Amino acid sequence: MGVSGAEGNGNGNLNTPVDALLDQNGDYYKRSSAFSGIADSKVGTLSMWFNPGTNGAITGDARFFNMGIIGNTASREKIDVSFSTISNKFDIRSRNGSGTLIMRMTNDTAVSRDAWHNLLFSFDLGAGTTQLYLDDAEDRSASPTTVDEAIVYTDAVENALLNISNGGITVDLPMCVSDFYFNSAEAIDLSVTANRRDFIDASGDRVDLGADGSGPTGSQPIICLNKARANWNENVGSGGNFTLNGSVSDCASAPDA
Repeated sequence: MGVSGAEGNGNGNLNTPVDALLDQNGDYYKRSSAFSGIADSKVGTLSMWFNPGTNGAITGDARFFNMGIIGNTASREKIDVSFSTISNKFDIRSRNGSGTLIMRMTNDTAVSRDAWHNLLFSFDLGAGTTQLYLDDAEDRSASPTTVDEAIVYTDAVENALLNISNGGITVDLPMCVSDFYFNSAEAIDLSVTANRRDFIDASGDRVDLGADGSGPTGSQPIICLNKARANWNENVGSGGNFTLNGSVSDCASAPDA
């Protein structure tokens, strides 16, 4: 996997991305305990910059981001962002502690490989709303699933970022990533252009998320990974740091290169 972080200093200083092969048994970022201060909620907003590489030998779903109890089928998808290497589209899901699907949305546009993109989505299960933007364009497929029920984050004792697998079968996907943001307490209205500009500017480039990730809303999110590659595991959000398993190196390009 590659990482490209924006230095969390609040001055727009964006760092160089990283490149590596992330897989379940190789290179990935992981947090092995519950996020500090996280509360159950019905809302959330996630943004990430990503560059999926090309690997013709793989077929399946690459799990870009998974937050839950790994190995527990019912509870492993508090938030799950998977990428199909067949359709080149996203599948975003949440389940309750019984394994019942309470949120699901997919996108319409196939993502081009070996190119940088921004994925930005939000949801409010109480209001029954979901929004998804790809590269600043609305791209959520029709008929998403929403159930008026809180996501039980507080029993998620093991949380993995970029843990790429499909039902226990490893799917290796070369990938670069940058500026990962997850807010478990706010559903940002992405239909408002000004709100999207807190994550992607009018030219389609990255925006500095701030020294503690509070740039978009004024509040610190649970996860904000926007440092340079060597310290990308250091979460400037409120939830606590991740641990790198394996190694990462610089990407060949940055999202705004």
